[in-house]
Amino acid sequence: MGSIRLRMASAALLMSFLAALLVVGSPATASAASECRRSCAASKRTCLRGAKGIFRSAKSQCALGTDRKPCVRRARTELQSFKQGCGTALRACRSCCAAGTGPAAAACAGPGTPVDTSSLCPEARGGLAAYWDWLNGVFHPLAQIPTAGLGWTPFQHTGYPLLGFLYPPGWSPFQLAAEQSVGVELYRGDGAAVWRFYGTWGDVSRGVRSLRDAEVGGALQYLGNPGPVRTVCVNEAQATLAPGIFAAGSNIAVEAGAFTVITIARTTMMDGLAGGQVIWNTIVVPTAELDRLVFDVFLPIHFQLFVGRSTQDSDLDGVPDSIDAAPGDPTRS
Repeated sequence: MGSIRLRMASAALLMSFLAALLVVGSPATASAASECRRSCAASKRTCLRGAKGIFRSAKSQCALGTDRKPCVRRARTELQSFKQGCGTALRACRSCCAAGTGPAAAACAGPGTPVDTSSLCPEARGGLAAYWDWLNGVFHPLAQIPTAGLGWTPFQHTGYPLLGFLYPPGWSPFQLAAEQSVGVELYRGDGAAVWRFYGTWGDVSRGVRSLRDAEVGGALQYLGNPGPVRTVCVNEAQATLAPGIFAAGSNIAVEAGAFTVITIARTTMMDGLAGGQVIWNTIVVPTAELDRLVFDVFLPIHFQLFVGRSTQDSDLDGVPDSIDAAPGDPTRS
């Protein structure tokens, strides 16, 4: 359990720059173009304000001691990357305003992405592109900050309180717990959509790709093996985290019949220790509902867990309470 706790804390730190996203205005007509551009400028200010808040959050997680300075430098580097991302999203917003009609303008109106493609997976579009990039730690401009809305219910793991988040009405969590293991599965009422997070310590000798494939196989079995499997996206990496500490990741998105399964798998191993730590994060979703559920459910949960700060939006104005000057007033942010 200690190793899982350490890894999850490290993941929260490494992903702490993910919070501040662009909130863009209403779709523009020719007569509303100026108002749309003003909304873009206001949205960039919100994005930058959020980025600074995330930097403060990341900096506060840097422990005192010899490792603090490198940790703060990483947080500053992430802050600069995020500021560049705010500028990218601003340009996308202005292009959306200029378009006036069609998909670009529709992206300005609400949950969605003004950038329809993934920088990592050429075949991914829309919600898959956005979710895939964020899962892999890549900034992807969004039309609205992923937030938990009114009526969402808190879940907190009884054995590991840091594993907690708000989930939407119509979904039910099931806690997973065993020796040196922790996790949760979140099911939609009809069972057709699932979000799963699970971490354990065990045998990692067969490699992270094999562990990933076993997770995907379990998801497909849950669905009743709905059809031929087609791989849409793959991303893999290895890294030395510190002398004697090695990490590997293998992520995949597949389509099978009418469903999409997305799995990320991570392993961490240390010299001199038998076994290693494994973390899986998987979603199962009807492909026809992928865009809506990514923006309405999966990204808000992802941000709650890996941002390390609240993304609840009490007044449903698209700005999280943590950076909303008036969290109870939807006309002010």
